[in-house]
Amino acid sequence: MPPVLTEAASLRSRTRKSEKQKGIAPSSVLETIEQHVLLDGFKIVIDLEKSRGSYLYDAASGRRLIDLYGFFGSMPVAFNHPYFERDDVKRDLLRAAKVKVANSDVYSEGYAEFVQTFERVVGLPLFERYLFIEGGALAVENCLKAAMDWKVHKNMEAGHGERGTQILHFRHAFHGRSGYTMSLTNTDPRKTDLFAKFDWPRVSNPSIDFSLGESERDADVIEREKKSEAEIREHIDKRKIDICAIIIEPIQGEGGDNHFRGEWLQTLRQICDENEMLLIFDEVQCGMGATGRNWCCQHF
Repeated sequence: MPPVLTEAASLRSRTRKSEKQKGIAPSSVLETIEQHVLLDGFKIVIDLEKSRGSYLYDAASGRRLIDLYGFFGSMPVAFNHPYFERDDVKRDLLRAAKVKVANSDVYSEGYAEFVQTFERVVGLPLFERYLFIEGGALAVENCLKAAMDWKVHKNMEAGHGERGTQILHFRHAFHGRSGYTMSLTNTDPRKTDLFAKFDWPRVSNPSIDFSLGESERDADVIEREKKSEAEIREHIDKRKIDICAIIIEPIQGEGGDNHFRGEWLQTLRQICDENEMLLIFDEVQCGMGATGRNWCCQHF
């Protein structure tokens, strides 16, 4: 016997469908979220359809805002790029979204096409191997693990034992808020205080002070580069065997939009080469075309 749909049940079903189609009004979005989630972000209700190019549309206020945020630099092609409006592209995106494949273990034509395109568009000649990680902090952590593995094996082969897991980093750095990265990030104390951390070497960050005149600015940053280099070499003198890498954001993001001279980054390259350490550029925020080139380090 087929199921019987009563009038009341039919009305409830139609009501649910109507509510689902209508959705939540922009004026109610923040209130609805706050019922179950800490609401400490921007008080903006983004309209995903009306946001276009470099402009974010706030559905709650009806304002168009210039987006200088980019979701922590994670959206390099802005809002609703025309390429994503193509039917074939929409079809490919939907296919990829419906089944979330563990790409490290299971392979597909889409994955192969992505790797090939990535190498062609943004690949660097000296880096032929890739490891794709979902999330900035975890990407940084995998870099740290690679450096540790490399240095510890070198030390063991040289008879120094299982040593070589320390990461030298800079003040005002932000490298994430998970695991190992908690020992590196030092922007807002509320994000790292009271959590377990390693005592890894931290040195001053000789960023450019753009409030100074050009001649004074150059003299100032060169002097602070010398100070930072002295700090680095002091740490190396004390624990060269233990330090496996130096990590730096070529442009510090959360730490204050701090820029470094190319000469300084080249100095770090030289220090690492001289002392069997890896140099890690964290370009989670400043990479993927944000500075006019695919990767910020290409400027230097």
